Amino acid sequence: VPESVTALNPKDLEVLKKRDVGRKEKRAGDLALLAGSPLDAYARYTRAAELAKAAHDPLWYAAAKEGCAAAFIAMADGGGHGVDEYLENNFQYPEEVMMMISKDGEKRVDRTKTTLPEAVMMIVEEVLGVYLKNIKLVPLYCELLLKFAAYTADAEEGHLRCRWGEGEGCYPGDANAGGERRFEKMASALGVVNGSDIKVNGRNLNFIDSL
Repeated sequence: VPESVTALNPKDLEVLKKRDVGRKEKRAGDLALLAGSPLDAYARYTRAAELAKAAHDPLWYAAAKEGCAAAFIAMADGGGHGVDEYLENNFQYPEEVMMMISKDGEKRVDRTKTTLPEAVMMIVEEVLGVYLKNIKLVPLYCELLLKFAAYTADAEEGHLRCRWGEGEGCYPGDANAGGERRFEKMASALGVVNGSDIKVNGRNLNFIDSL
């Protein structure tokens, strides 16, 4: 053990331990994401962010939070074990749509849920705030802005409509298993079919044929 480490007091040693474990968790999250397990990756990124925050390790905190956003997008596009259930339990259509989808006046808006793009945006805004604190992190700031611009252009609208696994390179479900495809399940559960446009955040999005 280096002398500089043994000279630390117990409190500083605990912080150092949290920092090291947090960084290992972040790397484990990267590997889980590469292995096609976004739900496991998200759990590891979340733990990594918690440990990095406790250890006052802002750069690794930001990297772990960015991993959380990447895991959300990978869940939507690539699927995986337990992913669809997680998406259904944590995300919903925009509030404007949920207010219109009702039976016998029952409101379907769940204040504990948000849309997936909103969750991604909140994470990105927080991470950008961290990168802005040091001029040496400007390249990371610009890189994340470009990633988010690409997401907004390519995948955001589909995720806003909860169309999981729809699009080129995405996993729509096992065609041999029969039944609904991933991007049909949420709409089917709420009695929604594609059709007319609804304006969400100033944009017309194709959501609903009949309510």
